[in-house]
Amino acid sequence: MKLHINLRPLILMIWLALVMSSFFTAKAQPSHPTPSIMNVVQTAFFIFNGEGAQLGSFVLSRNSDEPIGIGDVNGDGLDEIIHGQRSLGVLNIRIVNQNGTLLREFPGVGSETQPVEILVETFADRDGDGLFDAWETSGLDINGDGTVDVDLPRFGASPMHKDLFLELDWVAGQEPTQAAIAALKAAFAAAPISAGGTPNPDGQPGIRLWVDTGGLTDPNGMEDGQVAGSCSDGIDNGGDGTADANDPDCLVGDNFGGGNAVARPIGCLDNAFYAAKNGTEAGAGAGSCSDSTDNDGDGLVDSLDPDCRNAQFAPQRKLVFRYGISGHPGDRNPCGGGQGEIGGNDFVEYNHDAGTIMHELGHTLNLRHGGDVNNNCKPNYVSVMNYDQQFGIPRAGGGTIIDYSPPRFPGGRGIAPLPTLVENNLTELVVLDATDAINRFIFVDANGNKVQTPINMSVNWNGDADPPFEAGPLTVNIDTSSTPGGFPARCTNAQTNSVLTGYDDWTNIALNFRRFGDAANAPVNPVVEREPTLDELRRAREEVITTSFIVSKTDPSLCMGVKHMVSEGANVQLFECTAGDVNKMWTINPPERHICQAGEGGLVYCIDFRAGTVDAIVTERAAFKDNQRWRYDFSNFKFHGNDPDLCLDVETQVPNSQVKVTQCEDFKRYQEFELR
Repeated sequence: MKLHINLRPLILMIWLALVMSSFFTAKAQPSHPTPSIMNVVQTAFFIFNGEGAQLGSFVLSRNSDEPIGIGDVNGDGLDEIIHGQRSLGVLNIRIVNQNGTLLREFPGVGSETQPVEILVETFADRDGDGLFDAWETSGLDINGDGTVDVDLPRFGASPMHKDLFLELDWVAGQEPTQAAIAALKAAFAAAPISAGGTPNPDGQPGIRLWVDTGGLTDPNGMEDGQVAGSCSDGIDNGGDGTADANDPDCLVGDNFGGGNAVARPIGCLDNAFYAAKNGTEAGAGAGSCSDSTDNDGDGLVDSLDPDCRNAQFAPQRKLVFRYGISGHPGDRNPCGGGQGEIGGNDFVEYNHDAGTIMHELGHTLNLRHGGDVNNNCKPNYVSVMNYDQQFGIPRAGGGTIIDYSPPRFPGGRGIAPLPTLVENNLTELVVLDATDAINRFIFVDANGNKVQTPINMSVNWNGDADPPFEAGPLTVNIDTSSTPGGFPARCTNAQTNSVLTGYDDWTNIALNFRRFGDAANAPVNPVVEREPTLDELRRAREEVITTSFIVSKTDPSLCMGVKHMVSEGANVQLFECTAGDVNKMWTINPPERHICQAGEGGLVYCIDFRAGTVDAIVTERAAFKDNQRWRYDFSNFKFHGNDPDLCLDVETQVPNSQVKVTQCEDFKRYQEFELR
């Protein structure tokens, strides 16, 4: 018998399936019940959301009164523990809260011999991380057999501080790196104290992100805090008696017994993904280990069938761990760089950089490309979820960080949401966040150039020579792709009247993924946009005009420039930075990476070098040779060209010093330049 009952219109449905069994033995109700889901079917409850996605399945034993599952029964956004009881008489469904107050009643709806009573009881989750306090102090016994299946206390979980668990598997040869996971962990460790909406009870900021990659080690990792690559140098760097792969310091992430290599191909969140995650019964395909069917006729169904033990993800973890796979880039179509469930628990990624992993993980935290909306490339949304900043949020002085909105800086964090921007009513007098002097945002100016600019300064929306900054109103399509190459492609649009809103990611992340539903063989609410590949992210970053000045690193009053940009052959020198003097302002010209500036007569001039160590001169862009191109090294604050041993240099740091090419090993710190 099946019974459909609408407990909350368009929100919650309970499907009561009565399955007779004569051999089941009843169990007594504990005085302080722990969350459990019994694995012997007698009376089964299936809870669905309004879109038909299954939220959970629970079973009820005969003549028992015990925990039978977890779910948001009353639609208040919180999980409740469901207790059930069946005795003689007419079947009745009763939903009551923890105080015994009747919430809803459905009398006389079932078998005369199988009445049911449901008690809704909320378990405590003081830190708001979606993991019940009882789980974090005593572990999770998911099948009610008295044995802890997921030992959260041993893993390091605490009810006083938020924890987030992720198992990350990989296709052979596509292993995640120690550096990427470390950057990911650092971002979460610095999260605001109230991330997710609930303050950490211990009064400390951050979310402890646990990434189970099992025994995977990284030969390019750092052993005992040494340099990158010390995990493969054959040396016991820390003097702890272990070296390289035998040293736990060389682990990529945490070792909780997960972390596995999976077979190709994993093509987005497809059947192969879920077959790898959940296993298959007798090779019947994804979902065959959760379809209540004996697919191979051996008398064993689902988890009772040994065939289903080929799952890479232990089913006992399904209420606690998110799951991801680092796939092979050759299998990335149609989703591109990755795909995640919005508010779910699954994702796949193909780029392997920290920004992409955090981006796809962010989707499972209920974040979209515009925060709470799908609108991408919004300048006032400074987050790794924004394609313009997925490769990292640019910072003053070079370098990037990965973070959700608002981004952190030394000693603090910016504000969010940032002010709303209306594309046909822009003013250059706006300052998005006066408190953040470190992070930068990215937009497209009126000339079609991708530009980065400090969050705490006025914005040159129309791309002219400022100051003075215009009060407006100006009309500029600031959230589109750049004109030269059209990256990121998914941001391309022709609208000039968009209303662009900011968003506070950290406050609104959804740590509890169970309330969004789950399915054994298919994604729930997956991202449908094609995510940028690693190459596309790099090309998009190259198209960003990163500066309007090339500034001396140690004396910000000095810039690269020319006294008069009137003819080919003028020497490039150091001059005092004078705001508004276009003859002394230089930009990185994407994607060729020329260091160029517009001159008189509409000609474009670039910094040029005739040979390796001669003085720099100005030449027309048309005559600029490939071997004379220069690029900025974000890690070392240096400009270098096709020959990474050569850097831009100056003899002395005083006005009128000529800029030359020098061997990078002779490059002195007082001669370094930064993007400003």
